[in-house]
Amino acid sequence: MTLLLAMWLLGCAKEAPARSTVTLTMPTRASVPVAEPGPQVGAGQWRDPATGLGLLVPSGWSGRQGPSGATLRLRVEQEGSGVSVEVWAFERSGPPTPRPRPGCERVFRDALGLHEGIPSLGAATIATCLPSSADGPLIQGWYGALDRHEVHVEAGFPPGTAFSARDDVEALVATLTWRP
Repeated sequence: MTLLLAMWLLGCAKEAPARSTVTLTMPTRASVPVAEPGPQVGAGQWRDPATGLGLLVPSGWSGRQGPSGATLRLRVEQEGSGVSVEVWAFERSGPPTPRPRPGCERVFRDALGLHEGIPSLGAATIATCLPSSADGPLIQGWYGALDRHEVHVEAGFPPGTAFSARDDVEALVATLTWRP
């Protein structure tokens, strides 16, 4: 009888609602005109004259500098893996804090600065954001303050790349420098 009841309940199970697809675009931050990207960036030293931020882009990574006047200062991507690193600079207005990202839920945040990751940011806040869709990237971020700038460095790991590319990302973000 119990078996019959279980089979009946399983047969009457409702269909799960269809999962909606979320397309991840630029984070909800100050407007960044996508139609006017900045200059291309390849392997070598990148320096942002507006903020004094710099990054040593290794071979196998390339991207674009953010548009003039935008808060997105640089976005580079690792060839083959699709892993990306973005550098953002905002006018400092308080303690550095992660900004919301569409389709991404913050699951970890350490505002105490107990974790190191980017020497030039010092005791930065770190946070991790999980995608709300199966094909979205895992976001790991470091958030610190340099002079009058709030600096956000965020790595986007497409599904299946977080472990294999983590060392590459950590080596890249560790090269972040700042000259006032």
